Amino acid sequence: MRVTAINSFIVEPSRQSELVEIATELSTFTSGLQGFIRQEIKRSEDGTRVLIITDWKSADDHYNCMENASQPPAGQRMISLLASGAVQMHLGLYENVSAHWGCPIPQQVQKPAVGA
Repeated sequence: MRVTAINSFIVEPSRQSELVEIATELSTFTSGLQGFIRQEIKRSEDGTRVLIITDWKSADDHYNCMENASQPPAGQRMISLLASGAVQMHLGLYENVSAHWGCPIPQQVQKPAVGA
């Protein structure tokens, strides 16, 4: 069953860019794992929060990622950042129940050339 992992981080504003950089590097590792579908990294405008939203084919695929996330250098940097107390992490695993998508954004309409 497809699941979504949402990692919510509370971070000191002075460390938000560092957290985003580490998360982006770590996503290179994550995206190569079995069951990975997609990932988004989002940051708040006030600098105090970061979200990592990852879709997995199954909960087992997510758990495999969590067990191996400390392997790459970026994983070690994430662990150090969490241990420093500058960042708090809250993890939730969610079953996908429903999704709704808006209409595609229309391409800009071009005016016909004069005399056409």
